[in-house]
Amino acid sequence: NWSIYGEVKYTGGKIRIGFQRRLDNRQDKYIYQNGVYYAYSDDPTGATQWKNYKGEPITIPLVKAEEALVYEPGDWVTTTQKDKVHIVGGFDWTLTDRGDLHMVSTVKDLEHNVTKSIHSYMPAGATEFTYTTEFGGSGALYTSGNDVYLIGLRGGRVYVDRVEGGTNNFENLYQQTTGKSFNG
Repeated sequence: NWSIYGEVKYTGGKIRIGFQRRLDNRQDKYIYQNGVYYAYSDDPTGATQWKNYKGEPITIPLVKAEEALVYEPGDWVTTTQKDKVHIVGGFDWTLTDRGDLHMVSTVKDLEHNVTKSIHSYMPAGATEFTYTTEFGGSGALYTSGNDVYLIGLRGGRVYVDRVEGGTNNFENLYQQTTGKSFNG
């Protein structure tokens, strides 16, 4: 009664997965998906030795998604009404060469018409994530060395932000100001 929306990546010498879960629960506040999840395998083939972000073993095949839960974006908004939390879109994750894990997601409170972009990051060697909504917004994440690049749309125009891995100090490198405007 559930499926995943995300990506499997081979990075940092391991197979990793970051996803959101689409759960067939028609009674909760989520309209489609809920949760941000992450797991990795210490087995280079990915066949065994799967762990959550805390390094705790998880069940394979992954039938208990909650074992890989990082956080619930719906906790960042106030609505409790049925089908009023929307987290589809705006999700991505990446890992720096040093091992800093970064995730972005978007949550919409359809009752109160509030949208929040969430940046969660765990510096290499840390045991817990840091969460913030104080950054440029959501988009696609890319890594080069120990830098993370966030590429997306702001006001319908392309932008590129950079942050050093393991931090939230985003700086804008590029913001399109003329030409075509896009929906997104």
